[in-house]
Amino acid sequence: MNMDVEGLRSYLKKYGQEHCLDFWDTLSAKQQETLYKDLKALNLEEITKYFNRCEESLKHPGEKIDDHLQPLPAECFGSIVRTDENKLKLYESEGGYELFLYRDHCFTCSRFVSFRIRFVLSKV
Repeated sequence: MNMDVEGLRSYLKKYGQEHCLDFWDTLSAKQQETLYKDLKALNLEEITKYFNRCEESLKHPGEKIDDHLQPLPAECFGSIVRTDENKLKLYESEGGYELFLYRDHCFTCSRFVSFRIRFVLSKV
């Protein structure tokens, strides 16, 4: 594999990450290749932008998401005690059906994941 280590070094330096190559010369060829690929795959511009945004948000600890939350309107929630029997039975049957659909979906997903894992492991 053709590796432009100096180009990578200057890219890393642009984002203050040149220390990632401090022990480059102590690595085996295979380790160098792996590290090179991993570092080249990083989008340091995007990572730096996210880091700076997080760092900036820490400067305003008093502002929380809770400050932007408002109570739900009364028509959006209910109570078992104040709900008539027919409505409760409807909710119970609809809820059971939704749970059935969700459980079936989860089973399908778990079968797919299990299949994927077995497939990948069989390739190793």
